[in-house]
Amino acid sequence: MKTNLIKTGYLFLSVWLLGSCTNNDQPNPTVACPSIDVLGLAFTGNINNASAMPFFGYFDNSTAVSNWVPIANISITNPATPAFIQLSSANNAVYNAATGDYKLVIAEEKRLITINAAGAISFTPITTGIAGVNITNAPVYSGGNLYFGNMTYTGVNMVFSVLDSSYALVNSITIPSGNISGNYSWNFTSATDGGSLIYFAIGNNIITYNRSTNTIVASVIPGVSSGTIIGLEFKGTNKLYALHEDWSAASTDLVEIDVTNPLAVTKASVISLGFQVNYEFFSTTYNECNQKFYLSTPDTSGSNLPARNIRIDLAGTPTIVPLTPVNVWITGLALKR
Repeated sequence: MKTNLIKTGYLFLSVWLLGSCTNNDQPNPTVACPSIDVLGLAFTGNINNASAMPFFGYFDNSTAVSNWVPIANISITNPATPAFIQLSSANNAVYNAATGDYKLVIAEEKRLITINAAGAISFTPITTGIAGVNITNAPVYSGGNLYFGNMTYTGVNMVFSVLDSSYALVNSITIPSGNISGNYSWNFTSATDGGSLIYFAIGNNIITYNRSTNTIVASVIPGVSSGTIIGLEFKGTNKLYALHEDWSAASTDLVEIDVTNPLAVTKASVISLGFQVNYEFFSTTYNECNQKFYLSTPDTSGSNLPARNIRIDLAGTPTIVPLTPVNVWITGLALKR
């Protein structure tokens, strides 16, 4: 597994002003989307360099083109590794509206960072009891409870598990090696329909877990022979947005995945981004109400900035809106709701 070190003694919250309403394929023209925040971590410079200085700020969405507004920094010290944090795939954060807690998984270090409403920061180890090399990532709230995904192997077959907030096994499924392609390691991501369904994207598979029935299904996504599916977001009933980062293509596509029939999942391109997303360093979020998809990713040649920060407006004809500045990468995006 390729790992990357982000050397910093600071961890920062950033705020991205978005809107929110009920989950629908189309926005309700009679209801204005209320403004909500998006929390995350902002990095500048070379994010593998000790001079990288993350900061607290937000994208101001009061204008047609969101502008970055830096605010302040929150200093932290990690007793285990005081000089750096180790972080790659970045759809790894959640926000609990009931408690005001922001939680960020550092999968490669097997630890969870929690920043509470008062700004206090704590670190807890991720201990699963699962034998062998395994990765816990992609936290997601469903029914008021926190869940995680976990990936490991039994021989050549993948075992994907859903874990609860204590990292205890909820349910698992074995995916035969013949159904696995693409990059399916630590950078899997999650989404929820806001009800009983939790989705995970890993390589060329969609994992669907139903809390109500405690059932889990793995479905192969067609057309992912190379690359991987990342940045999973819930669009509407049985439909998901995601990024298909295809090594054999010059550009990453935003795609729509239809999981109405788990035995016949479909994937359709929505818009080509015109560049390759860095599948190790990326972050996305999506607001179902105003149908805006946000992406931040550093240069694909490694972990170096400049970054690409874009918003994809999906309410009408899909349109890519570049965001500024180009030297800031926002990771761990999570809607504050």
